[in-house]
Amino acid sequence: MDSISEKGYRHEEMLVLIHKFYDVESTLREKYNCATKPDWDTKGFLQERKQGAAPVLEEIRAWLLDVYKREPPKTSLGEAVSYTLNEWERLIAYLEVPWFTPDNNVVERAIRSFTLGRKNWVISGSPRGAYASAILYSIVETAKSNDINPYYYFRYLFEQLPLTTEEDIERLMPWNLDAGELAQAFVKEDAIISLRAKSSNQ
Repeated sequence: MDSISEKGYRHEEMLVLIHKFYDVESTLREKYNCATKPDWDTKGFLQERKQGAAPVLEEIRAWLLDVYKREPPKTSLGEAVSYTLNEWERLIAYLEVPWFTPDNNVVERAIRSFTLGRKNWVISGSPRGAYASAILYSIVETAKSNDINPYYYFRYLFEQLPLTTEEDIERLMPWNLDAGELAQAFVKEDAIISLRAKSSNQ
């Protein structure tokens, strides 16, 4: 890209704004220990995030509106700008939820292995089978994102689901479980099973 387009707007201005925008997010996540501290101050984080990111987002929107007025809608840039403005309210919704990020990079990384192996998913046999595989994979990644061993989580589900009503299903969600306690319980259970197996073989 030329630094100044024929229509007069500077592309590097947007790059600077995006860098500034992500700098706010990364600085705050480091300050509040979002990745390592379970009881981090979500209210303080949201307040500072809005104070820091919202003004930058307004600058980004102003730049987009300026380009929208001058760029033909059928060009690649015109289509990208139109799409962004049409989705603007959804894009800025992350400001209201502390564990949301400005992009979906976490999801992209999580599904990468699934995407790379998609040629193997023909064994699903049908759209219904593929849908079931996707659900299972989603459960695995959700458990992992909450620091829970998927193997232990599935065992927990198989034990608890028959005893759980639909109204009480929320308590089984990974974010409502203590990863350490869950792992400890199954390690202890496995040890008991192993001892019993050895005793029966003697």
